[in-house]
Amino acid sequence: MALNKITSKSIETGAITADDLHTTLDFSTKTFTMHNNHITETMVTQHSAPIIAQITDSAPATLDTLNELAAALGDDPNFATTTANNIALKAPLADPEFTGHVGINFSNPISTGSRLVVLGDAGSNALFVKGNTGTGTSWGLGVNAGSTTADASFRVYDKDGSASYVYVRGDGNVGIGTEAPSDKLEVSRASTDQTVGLTLTNIQTGGYGSGIVWKSKRSDNSNVLTAAEIVVVGENSWNSDSNTSSQIQFKTQKENTLTHHMTLTKNGNLGIGTATPAMLLEVDASNGSANDIARFSGPNSGGLTLRNATANEFILHTATSDDLVFGTNGNNARMRIDSSGNVGIGTEPIDHLTAGYNLRLNGGTQTYLAFNNSTHTTQVLGGFVIGNDSGAARITQRENQPIIIATNDDTAMTILGNGNVGINETNPSRVLHVNSGTSNTGVRFESTDQTASIEFADNSGTAEIGATGSDLVFFPGGYDKGRVFATGGMKIGEQMFREGYTSINSSENRWYKLVDYANTAMISGRVFMSANRFGGFNQTGSYREYKLSIGGYSNAIYGPSNTTGDSGEGGYGSLHIGSDNCVYLQVSASIYGGTQYFYILGYINNWQFDNTVYVTSQP
Repeated sequence: MALNKITSKSIETGAITADDLHTTLDFSTKTFTMHNNHITETMVTQHSAPIIAQITDSAPATLDTLNELAAALGDDPNFATTTANNIALKAPLADPEFTGHVGINFSNPISTGSRLVVLGDAGSNALFVKGNTGTGTSWGLGVNAGSTTADASFRVYDKDGSASYVYVRGDGNVGIGTEAPSDKLEVSRASTDQTVGLTLTNIQTGGYGSGIVWKSKRSDNSNVLTAAEIVVVGENSWNSDSNTSSQIQFKTQKENTLTHHMTLTKNGNLGIGTATPAMLLEVDASNGSANDIARFSGPNSGGLTLRNATANEFILHTATSDDLVFGTNGNNARMRIDSSGNVGIGTEPIDHLTAGYNLRLNGGTQTYLAFNNSTHTTQVLGGFVIGNDSGAARITQRENQPIIIATNDDTAMTILGNGNVGINETNPSRVLHVNSGTSNTGVRFESTDQTASIEFADNSGTAEIGATGSDLVFFPGGYDKGRVFATGGMKIGEQMFREGYTSINSSENRWYKLVDYANTAMISGRVFMSANRFGGFNQTGSYREYKLSIGGYSNAIYGPSNTTGDSGEGGYGSLHIGSDNCVYLQVSASIYGGTQYFYILGYINNWQFDNTVYVTSQP
């Protein structure tokens, strides 16, 4: 039978313990009949204390009564609803979203106007954002705000919040020291000193430098290439004071190759087109294609000024076929040096009638070049002047000084103030004074014609002395009246004097040709012969004289065909008429040797004598 009631029958002892009760015992609808109608304190204490202990479950003394529990819950009979509503106002741990103003270690964030205010402690960061330390893509901090120039995406203030250190504008422009950056990066500073505003540092030891690189994207393959580069590099190892030097290199992209164009070395030498400039400015265009190396331009004209405390020379030159032009008053050329070295002042040195001139001056109706020095009596009209005008070309010495022309730093010609001219003579005593020094020949007159001559004239006539071939010829009144033959002899008027000599051979007879009288040649006159034997021994019979007149016409002989009028002592020389229409000098052999002399006075043409040409048999 199930036990629905606790009776005395079911209780064997006089006490009811917790073990006698069912764990789900419910007394809420039950009544108790007390023995003798009363419950003693001992009974309550003994029997209620275990029950209360189970209810409070050893709660702290401040929360083991209903009143204390109610106070702890704020005496809110709807505590559960209130708590649920409050929890609903809190941001979740995953993807939280905040409204209003948030302060971290800052009590009144709304006063700043900022959504989030973080107040750091002294000596520590107010905010530290750390990216993922694992592999893969990770960002430490991302800011997404603003889209126009009026917006600020990111700002770093000074400690008072009155000025911006770094300002990122809504369009992406970044300003350092300015809130209005005009480009992707602008660094601005207000300072009365000369401190730099931007520093790039490479902390790697050994003189490694830093640089700035500009890049751009190609349109054909979207490759991003370095468009330009400025690099500061160490020139040595940077391991001592003497080895701490640097240079700046400038590079640009040229035909898909980053090319080094300009260098500024440790000595301040600037090289354009060369990486090793040897002077303050060195420009090397040998690898280029343009003729012009540099151009200097101004608003009205261009110019180049080089100054030196010493007398070093200044050299300008142009490309192979270009002119070097000097101008004034804008683009007006005043002097031009062409590619051949010809110089034009006031004009271009181009061909004029003949070949171009090395120097051309054009001053209009008159052009003069004047040379003055401080000793001249007048600087305007004095000095030495070369030039021309509409009347003549002039070389003028306006001072009472000689004109001296020198070669090899030695005077070659002097023109005195009185007009006397000295050639190799510094003080000429005549109008023309030629001093040949150690040379026997002092003057040479040459003509491209068959005769060259010098003319002498007075107030009544003229006469000339000249040369025809190697003969000396006299031309009184312009006519050939006298001649000295180079082969010997002379002619005065129509009379000639021919002379010659040859040695007497000791063993053979010799025949020397004198005249070839064939055709129109002829000989007419007197022949005188004499011999001189060596030592003056036995001079008897050394003289002979002939009278001779022979002419030729059409290879025939007219006149006596033999020598006539032979007279004298004989000797070794004689005339012989050969079968070849020639007159010969026959010199007979003599064991004494000697010299055979002769001369002919008369009319002679077609002279043939040469004392080195002879035959040894009778012609």
